[in-house]
Amino acid sequence: MVLTGQELLEYACGQFEGGAYETALRAFVLAYARNYEREWILENIYNCYMAGNEMEFRNSYGRWDFGEKTAYEKCMLDFIPYCEGEYYIYDREIQEFRGVFSVKTVESVVRQECFKQSEFSAMAAITDWNWSKMPEILSEAEYRKVYLVCKDKNRCDSFFKIPELEKFAKNIMIFSCKEEFQQYFHENTAEYLPKQCAGEEEERQGLLEIINQEHAYRLTPEGRNTERVLLTIGIPTYERGNLLLKRLENLRQMPYDAEIEFAISKNGTALYQEEYKSVSSIPDARINYKGYDETLTAWYNCKSVMQIAAGKFVLIVSDEDDVIISALEHYLKVLSSYTDLAMVRAKTCVQYSTIDRTMYYKKGKEALLGGFLGQNYMSGAIYHREKFWKSGVDVWDEKYYESNSFYGFYPHAWCQVLLSDMGDYLEDNVSQMGQKYSSICHMGKPY
Repeated sequence: MVLTGQELLEYACGQFEGGAYETALRAFVLAYARNYEREWILENIYNCYMAGNEMEFRNSYGRWDFGEKTAYEKCMLDFIPYCEGEYYIYDREIQEFRGVFSVKTVESVVRQECFKQSEFSAMAAITDWNWSKMPEILSEAEYRKVYLVCKDKNRCDSFFKIPELEKFAKNIMIFSCKEEFQQYFHENTAEYLPKQCAGEEEERQGLLEIINQEHAYRLTPEGRNTERVLLTIGIPTYERGNLLLKRLENLRQMPYDAEIEFAISKNGTALYQEEYKSVSSIPDARINYKGYDETLTAWYNCKSVMQIAAGKFVLIVSDEDDVIISALEHYLKVLSSYTDLAMVRAKTCVQYSTIDRTMYYKKGKEALLGGFLGQNYMSGAIYHREKFWKSGVDVWDEKYYESNSFYGFYPHAWCQVLLSDMGDYLEDNVSQMGQKYSSICHMGKPY
């Protein structure tokens, strides 16, 4: 039996008086949809369900500060609290209820495997105003930045009123069109480009084309920005320019730009000098190259890499070893997540292939016992650049590099001792490097 608008309204009022507020609201909304006493019903819904929540909605909206947003008063949508984590959507412009939005649905999403594998990079999508249609995308905003292109921005922005969405909303930025999306990344070259695109295939391809254009721009001197480099891949190299070119051929395939740089310190004057000269002509602004026309020890060449690096962290890589590009998503996430790291030792395909589980050691004695004498080779080690220099490594070099055999051959092992007092130590079991040879050359020997 289909109830009339009058019957629905009478039923709603009875349920409300009996304290069944959720049932009453459903009936009020149905009566409104029957065009019965709409003005009276709407006024009572706002008085009974919205009046006590208005300030919370305003405060929640005010806390969202990721890009330009619609003024609160111009937001077209209001949200009527229905039951825990669920809201009726009321469109003030067309004066209609437009379904229910459920925070629970967003929170219960089972993450897609492709999103899990892309641990670090931001996501982009083209969508309409209705967040109810994209719970999978919204749920990702708990883990990464999400950039949405939505032509109906004042409705889309309205969802930031919902208090339970704050843990997602803090990472969401909305653009009114693709041109605005591209302009933002073209002007803000320190912002990391999204690598994941969601939505219909044609829309995905349109966003990917923009992202690829901006990535290409960021590889030029004009588009290069080093303000937020998270990881420097540092290559100390000695008379192996041919191998260096192979390493760069691999590294340049990665899709990262503002997150990454390649810092190269070359020394030696005899072999493969033409190959070294060609490095400076490679059209990739991520390359930060310094050439010494003299012979340095391996340790001082490594320190030269640390000196020219701009990254918060520096991964030392031998010119014999390739970085596994697919592993960088994981390590960028690790480096951005742990605030107290001083050093990371990652699993590699040869020397550190026995690392079979992730171990985290806190600063001090724990980090010392976890990492000391496990640093035979520098290749594959990641150092917090600022902590590296604050550890006093230069003072120790001056005292012992020439006079102490252990220190002369293994200064990087002692560096781990110093860093244990500067921050935490992590051993990670995700393979980061496919190493070409059994080792890099001993410390103290030039390479």
